[in-house]
Amino acid sequence: MAGTTENYGLAVGVVTDDIIEPDHHNRLAATLDRVLGGVIRNLLVNGVHEGWLLTTDGEVTAGAGLVAGCWCETDEDSEVSGLTDSATSYVFARTNGGSAPDGVVDFVAQLTAEAPEGAVYLGTAEVDADGVVTAVDNEAAGVDRDCISLEVAVISGNGTLEGFYGLSEGELALIEVDHTAQGEFVWAEPPRIEDAPGVAFLLDVGYTNGSRFRVWAMRTDDVGGGWTGQAGADLEYAWTRRGGRR
Repeated sequence: MAGTTENYGLAVGVVTDDIIEPDHHNRLAATLDRVLGGVIRNLLVNGVHEGWLLTTDGEVTAGAGLVAGCWCETDEDSEVSGLTDSATSYVFARTNGGSAPDGVVDFVAQLTAEAPEGAVYLGTAEVDADGVVTAVDNEAAGVDRDCISLEVAVISGNGTLEGFYGLSEGELALIEVDHTAQGEFVWAEPPRIEDAPGVAFLLDVGYTNGSRFRVWAMRTDDVGGGWTGQAGADLEYAWTRRGGRR
């Protein structure tokens, strides 16, 4: 007997000769489009994952990327349509009716750099009066070659604020960390600072990004029972950060 899935109530366990109501099909299609489409469009970055380089043959090499929320792939060089003689053409990858189900994509050129909605900007092509592509720029300003693999990772570190326990109650000391050498994040949770007696940590949200963060350590009057430190002692702190590594 058919049942339903735990999270979205989709039909499951269907066997031969079971009758599938139209509502089951419609629910599956609507759920897939809303949930998967919403995640991809809002959490992932459209752009080239690999390949898709412009060539002086007026083509785009094989490659793959995320275009308007569709994962598209080509396995051979593809012609660019719309190249204009005696002009600089801006080349884009655009979806078509087969992009979502089949992963196909169109490569089109236009005379302005303003990208069509959902399109991925690949670069420019210089075309002479005879229609020959004389030069291409795959690294033109603003190209969308930033669809990268994500690796969820945790990095950590530690440091010392010298003389922190000599501060008066309410005074602040700055902890500034650049962890580029350890890893950069496309997205990341706020850094976690290990608790320490007599201190409250305040994150500077405006300064924090995928490669750095800044935290203010504020001296409090509560150092906890059994604290053996002395006035004027250093604060030894440790931090961890978790996110999607570039």
